[in-house]
Amino acid sequence: MCHHFEPVDDLTDKEREELLEEHDLEDLRTEHSEEELETLGIA
Repeated sequence: MCHHFEPVDDLTDKEREELLEEHDLEDLRTEHSEEELETLGIA
C-alpha cells in the first residue's frame, strides 16, 4: 500500500492509527475496489 506521508515508525500506536485513518479514508476510494470497502464496512 502506498501512503503519502512520512514514515510512522517513531509514532505511538495511537498516533499511527489516527494518521492511517486520516489518509486511508481518502485513499481507500481509489486504491480499493467496492468489494474490499464493503468487507471493511466503509461502503
